[in-house]
Amino acid sequence: MMRVNARKLIGIFATEISGKVQGNLYTELHKRATMLGYRLVLFSGTYMGVKYNVTSPASADIYSLADGMDMAAYLIHAQSISNLNMIEEIIEMGKRKHIPVFLYDGESTGITGVEGVIPIDPDYRQGFAESVRHLIEYHHCRNIFMLAGIRNNKYSDDRIEMYRREMEAHGIPYSEEQIGYGDFWEQPAAAAVNKFLDSGLPVPEAICCANDSMAITATAVLAKRGLRVPEDVLITGFDGIEDGKYYNPRISTCEPDMAAVADFVFRVLTGTETADRFLIPLIFRPKESCGCGADDNVQAKLEMPKLYETVRVNFQQHYMLSTMQFDLLDCTMLEDLEAYAYGILDLFKGYSHILCFREDIERHEDYKEPFDKMKVIFNYGFPKEREHDTFTASETMPQLDKVLEEARPEDILLLQPIHAGEKKYGYLVSKVGYYSSNELNSLLQFCESFTIVVEGVLRNLRLNQANRKLSEMYERMSELYIRDMMTGLYNRHGYYQYLDEYCGRMDLRDGYLHIISIDMDGMKYINDNYGHLEGDHAIKSVANAINECFAQPCVSARFGGDEFMVAIFTEDGEKPTTDKISQKLNTYLKHSAMLADKEYEVGVSVGQAVVRLSEIQDLKTIEKLADDCMYEEKRKRKNSRR
Repeated sequence: MMRVNARKLIGIFATEISGKVQGNLYTELHKRATMLGYRLVLFSGTYMGVKYNVTSPASADIYSLADGMDMAAYLIHAQSISNLNMIEEIIEMGKRKHIPVFLYDGESTGITGVEGVIPIDPDYRQGFAESVRHLIEYHHCRNIFMLAGIRNNKYSDDRIEMYRREMEAHGIPYSEEQIGYGDFWEQPAAAAVNKFLDSGLPVPEAICCANDSMAITATAVLAKRGLRVPEDVLITGFDGIEDGKYYNPRISTCEPDMAAVADFVFRVLTGTETADRFLIPLIFRPKESCGCGADDNVQAKLEMPKLYETVRVNFQQHYMLSTMQFDLLDCTMLEDLEAYAYGILDLFKGYSHILCFREDIERHEDYKEPFDKMKVIFNYGFPKEREHDTFTASETMPQLDKVLEEARPEDILLLQPIHAGEKKYGYLVSKVGYYSSNELNSLLQFCESFTIVVEGVLRNLRLNQANRKLSEMYERMSELYIRDMMTGLYNRHGYYQYLDEYCGRMDLRDGYLHIISIDMDGMKYINDNYGHLEGDHAIKSVANAINECFAQPCVSARFGGDEFMVAIFTEDGEKPTTDKISQKLNTYLKHSAMLADKEYEVGVSVGQAVVRLSEIQDLKTIEKLADDCMYEEKRKRKNSRR
């Protein structure tokens, strides 16, 4: 058997290797591997074509390719693979090689105490206890409810135990009615929160949730019942999913310290530690849902353009994949894929790819047997020697030893299957220069698209699913890009985008445009005397007043801080007057339910500029006129209060 790059490779085994939780770990491992002269080889299984959360048979063939490489260690992401037989086969491969085998989150699959295996398990108990303590010690909550997971589930029961322990340790009484079961999912979680609110017990000061998905659901249910997070009820989640970071309010949560995991792995590999188990500490990340992290808004806004660009690139990749599938509807030879594959994989700058299929794929009928003799369908960036030769799967690819010898220190090798259900056609080997969840997810989609071409009966189904998912994601990110996250009004991007659309409408061209500048009065006084959370609440109350007081067609936006801009369109340019607008807004705010229990008052100053649509030359000039008018009113209001 070939012995490749002895003792300097680390094999990582997982399903959905581009997932966020795994991604954080692999990023940290990659940093340290590059510094210490190791290379990562990622063996990525998949769920595609089979029941959700059931690892495909093709994954086992991908994992078995590691047997042809002389590695320094294996790291198995047990929960993502979930198939006990596959996990045990990987462990046995490692034992035969007499190398360390790290088992990440093995407790979730029931694999514990295996000789020769080093468990790496998140300390979920410690992490959840910390989130409960945060509510008690930092926010001084006493009436705390808990939204648990599934009854008689180990992870749910452990978190319930930590909730009880912290409540008792702090001398806080609680009843079993304060513990609800949301099954880690949306609908049961919503039912549990409604049961809390209908129980006759006092409204909770806080709800600690056993995962972020239930925390998001709890926040939404509370809002429907007229309770605000965090103003009325504090919420904490657990597990650090991506959705929680961009929800409004962002969810306070706990995340595993993946840097600590990577440090432990390389201490073992370099002989500076001999521990037989590692408990991963969890880091509590306080955000807006528990009343912390108000400054976090700035960073989130900075990330929006990056996310928008990611969606744009993904859209381009999906478009090219879709075009390839349409063009190849009548394809009868796999070799015809080569030209299209080059065009698509060229989007992944700096990557190398080689697509390996069964040697007899055109005449094979079953496709369920393990990989044996293979052939190269196309080669993009790898050595060309032997690319037309048949080779065995135990070699992985032609010239693998040369590929690894010539690779840069930071290069990662990624292997992914091409299959449909139990039918295994081949695999894609990619060499990448850095770990990127988004890029690897795109490569996974590339593999899926090739499966669609090969497995014609699945073509339309998979294409529709991919396009629908892309459209939903694109719409969601587009909305986030043009909306102010605090108020839900448009931001500057959205304001100018929709203002341009309205100004170009034929049915409005003979009318007038009213630019209305609105500025909140007394913002500094509220912040200084009642805190920034109350300042944020006051801003939201003004946004609500704007939504309620202006009829369509109009475009409303928060320009920043306590400054708002509204554009409305009329036929005659006479109504509404600035005084009437100001009176209407201030009257609404005076009687607003959002401010009914507040010790401060919220008012606004208003300025307006009007222009015929056909005469618009410079919107900035019109906006300045409106601003000047608003500041004049503000000056008069200040003078009148002296």
